[in-house]
Amino acid sequence: MSRAIESERGLLASVLSNPAALEVARLALDGSEFYSPKHELLYAVCCDLADAKVTPNGINVIAELGKRRKLSQFNNGTDVTDLLSAGSFGSGDVRYHVARIREAAQVRSVRQSYDRLGQMLGQFEDDGDADQLFMNVAGQTIALELAIDATALDAPVPGLQTWQKFTADTGRPRWIVPGLIRANDTILILGAPGAGKSFLSRQVAMCLAAGIHPFYLTKIDPVRTLLVDLENAPDQVAEEAGHLLTKVQLLGDLADRGHIYPHPEGFNLRKRADAMLLERLIVQAQPQVLCMGSLYNAYRRGRDDWDTAAEDVQAVLKGLRAKYGLGLWLEHHMPRKDGDKHTGTPYGGTAWERWPTHGRVLTEVGDGDTAVYLLERTFRGDRGKRTLPPALTRGGELMWTAHYDALEVKRLTNIARGAKAEADF
Repeated sequence: MSRAIESERGLLASVLSNPAALEVARLALDGSEFYSPKHELLYAVCCDLADAKVTPNGINVIAELGKRRKLSQFNNGTDVTDLLSAGSFGSGDVRYHVARIREAAQVRSVRQSYDRLGQMLGQFEDDGDADQLFMNVAGQTIALELAIDATALDAPVPGLQTWQKFTADTGRPRWIVPGLIRANDTILILGAPGAGKSFLSRQVAMCLAAGIHPFYLTKIDPVRTLLVDLENAPDQVAEEAGHLLTKVQLLGDLADRGHIYPHPEGFNLRKRADAMLLERLIVQAQPQVLCMGSLYNAYRRGRDDWDTAAEDVQAVLKGLRAKYGLGLWLEHHMPRKDGDKHTGTPYGGTAWERWPTHGRVLTEVGDGDTAVYLLERTFRGDRGKRTLPPALTRGGELMWTAHYDALEVKRLTNIARGAKAEADF
């Protein structure tokens, strides 16, 4: 530790001879990094004096040590004056000393983590709790990674910039489909079982890949898509989607831009293997928009509460979304409340309510050929304006027809409600 002690002495000599050195040091050191307890105490006294608007020079530091009854630890102040007289230390580079002190502290932390790991494994017996051991080892491994990845506090932080540069560089939106979905958007569609969420996701995925707006049916720049179906059997998907594919191909060419991965057994994205499988799919299909659902089949809660489980899954999806610049189109179920009614909120905890950038509930009004499906904003407000239609009806040129005109939506809704009332009568 001779090099660490030398840097600690060099830094303290700089601080005692030039108070401005303390301002530089405090950007990266809180004092716990010192190997010598005496040096840690001396650094703390200098910081306390500076906070009290007292210059941390030799005289004031010795006086403060006397007040704290600590002067005897420094040979009645001789050690402090020795630092002041060490001109070679005082003229050293403060940043160099800080870096060496942090580096030595980092090495000690890594060594301690390895020692603890060895103790844990050495103390384990054949009849011990293996799950508890693995949890302890995992926790210590995280501590080890943090120790290895430690960086100086004054190192540049990516993304920190002035308002002028930020607005100039970031102000241009990264639209995947202008007006509808941006990179890093998360659109969450809720609906009761059988409402048609899966059909809607297929229409979105196919149309985007064919260069067709999924609601306006106008020409757009083609978008690479991946649909991960976690609910429906492959033969069922092929049978139901074949008719839609034929219609979409009359409007545009999907080429090799649209991919599907039916996986009705579902994922557990809280497990590394399934999270990596999803990332492999993304790497191989290279989508700009990932459509996936239903989310209830994307994870397992286990013994945790619903919000904790949801937040784990969101962490995976957020990471993939940011890493690959994706837009997410997700579908999810709602829990029931009274009878056949549903809550209008996502299944599996309140964390799903807070997360999406845009959330809609696919709500059926009426039934039969006159049914209208409202895309209502019921569980969160939007982050930015998107051209999601307020209502859909089944059929038309594709499986779903979007309605944007407010008067037309109201007219169709009244018809649907009237037909329902007659049926009830």
